[in-house]
Amino acid sequence: MTMKVCHLLICVLLSHYANAFQAPRLQTSIQPHTYTHTRTKRTTSLSMVKGTAATPIKKKTIAVFGAGGYLGGLTFGFLQRASSLFGTGISGTNSPRAIAATSVTADSVNRLLGKHFALAQASENFFTLRDFTKVKSVARTLQSVDGVVMGTKYQLEKRPVTMGTYEDSPNTKTMEFFLDERYGTMNPVEDEEMDAVLFKNTVKACMKGDVKHMVVIETPSTTIEERVTCAEILERSGITYTYLIMDGELVKCGDLNYNFEKGVQNTMRVKAVKGTRTQQNPAGWVSELGELSTDGHTVNREDVAALAVQCLLSLDWKSSRVLLIQSGDKINAVPKKGYRMDKEWCYNSQLLEQTLASIA
Repeated sequence: MTMKVCHLLICVLLSHYANAFQAPRLQTSIQPHTYTHTRTKRTTSLSMVKGTAATPIKKKTIAVFGAGGYLGGLTFGFLQRASSLFGTGISGTNSPRAIAATSVTADSVNRLLGKHFALAQASENFFTLRDFTKVKSVARTLQSVDGVVMGTKYQLEKRPVTMGTYEDSPNTKTMEFFLDERYGTMNPVEDEEMDAVLFKNTVKACMKGDVKHMVVIETPSTTIEERVTCAEILERSGITYTYLIMDGELVKCGDLNYNFEKGVQNTMRVKAVKGTRTQQNPAGWVSELGELSTDGHTVNREDVAALAVQCLLSLDWKSSRVLLIQSGDKINAVPKKGYRMDKEWCYNSQLLEQTLASIA
């Protein structure tokens, strides 16, 4: 009896182990696992992204001119966050860089970063002070810079040259510039001649450096005549560019506690401006665009700063384009409790990516 029991147990065990090595049977009661991404889903094809994000391994160094202003400082802050994330293609090695005339820019940028970017800071390695009346002085800084963000005009302020930079004497003064306003500036200066020198010398310095692409933000008070001049300088530089024109008054979003976690405030409509852009007629698109009326229309500075960064990430650096920007509906979406913002350079930035998907 004992032998029969042992034999039976051995047969059962052999059968059990044999089944373990057979192909699993289909069980209709078990559903296949579906991965649900808790973050915002990418709705545009990666093949449609042609900027730095298309080749994230090839890190690009970006510089911001006039970062001491509110718009320039926000752009710098968004770039700083983007540079810390893999997949953006923005270098984090001494990048982004703020190129300015005096050390007041560093003070302004760090105050802005502390308030709007979760107490972030930028060390002195991220700031370069140059004499913008001398092209060679600026060009040396751009030898290792791939892309820049700049304005057509800046808020100007006469300030002493920072000691140990390019001063001729302790009393040497220079013109500091801010993109597009620095709130609290005591004595802003209006100088059309200096505006023209800044823009022309900046583009010339980009030509002498290694700059591959320029994002140019047309700032308030830029006249049609100045727009034509800027278009001619850009087209004849031989460097590709993305020129942003606001169809509306440039304003702050109105939230005194704004920070990057609140991200893009309004949907944005972006239209490629058609018209001639050739060496012979570089400003043909200006007449095609006509005169814009800002009556009743506004565009948030915060959204423009984020859009400038998204242009670098999404748009092809091998092509030039002129984009007309309009502000749409207010976005009421806010991050859910527990949402990890350490993986975002700007909340709702995917909406900008979608908007730019159709732009060549």
